[in-house]
Parts: sequence; C-alpha cells; structure tokens
Amino acid sequence: LTWSNISYDKALIGPVCQGSIAAIGGSVYFSNQASRISRSHLTVRRSVDGGKTWSSSLLIQASSSAGYSSLVPEIVGDAKHGGLLYEAAKHGCIDFAVFPLALKSSDPR
Repeated sequence: LTWSNISYDKALIGPVCQGSIAAIGGSVYFSNQASRISRSHLTVRRSVDGGKTWSSSLLIQASSSAGYSSLVPEIVGDAKHGGLLYEAAKHGCIDFAVFPLALKSSDPR
C-alpha cells in the first residue's frame, strides 16, 4: 500500500467523521460510519485492488455512536479474521468486533 495524490472517493460515504484504513493479507480494509446524515451504520469495506474500488462490506453496528473506529492492522485469531475497535452505541463504551477478512456481502449504499 502506497500513498498517491489525495482524491475524493464517492463510494466511501460518511458524516465527516474519523475512519480507519489497514492493509491486511493483500487487501485494503476501511471502516467508518457509512451514512450521509448521522454517525451510524459502522461498516468495514474491503478492496482487492489497492483501494481503487470497494467490492464488499460488512455492517458492524447500525445504531448511532460517537463514530470513531480503529482497524487492527493484522490478522486476529486465525488467518481468516480481522478486528475492529470502536465506540459503541452505549455512551462511554468501547467494543471490539472480529470480522471475516473475506467479506462477501455487498452494501447497497
């Protein structure tokens, strides 16, 4: 994963809030609040082409929260899972989610 010129990616919608990005096992993962109007729908997206497109995603938490998340920049447990630390819907709580690295569901947003 290398840096290039800054550009706006219309596929990565969000309410102007922090997000997280990590390269794990040949794919790029991005987490943020995937909503245009609120800090809700915490989602992890996967790119297999270095971040040019986001082919699959997984909704982690639908309800509103403070919005901050941090992807673990390596595998979690076994070679098939990643991890996400995030501010939970319950005020003042931090949660940890384990998710499959081979995300297969598509988010229509």
